[in-house]
Amino acid sequence: MVVMKKEIKQKLVFDACRSVSKWSNNAYTWGDIKKEFARVNFELLDSDKLKIYLDEGFEDEDNSREPFYEVKVYRDVEETDEEFEKRKEGYRLWKIEQDKKDYKDYLKLKERFEKPLGQI
Repeated sequence: MVVMKKEIKQKLVFDACRSVSKWSNNAYTWGDIKKEFARVNFELLDSDKLKIYLDEGFEDEDNSREPFYEVKVYRDVEETDEEFEKRKEGYRLWKIEQDKKDYKDYLKLKERFEKPLGQI
């Protein structure tokens, strides 16, 4: 029997971006980020993980994407009871299918090895 525990998942709790123009860099400063947090009433926790990066964009024959800066904040959260039950049910169904497959393989091997040596 497998004992399952609730998992800790990283959840995206804040996301902001701004474009980069040809005339100005427009990079985020810490002051800009604090203003963005205040604008949406977001409180940063000590355990939150910040990811700040520049997507350089691209130009193709058919399409393009402008470069932009993005700020993301991830937080470790425990999965909900509903998510946990759904994951347990998925594992239970997978286990039933795996047991059927294993039994089928067992029967094939049993049949193969019950024949006397040299017989096809």
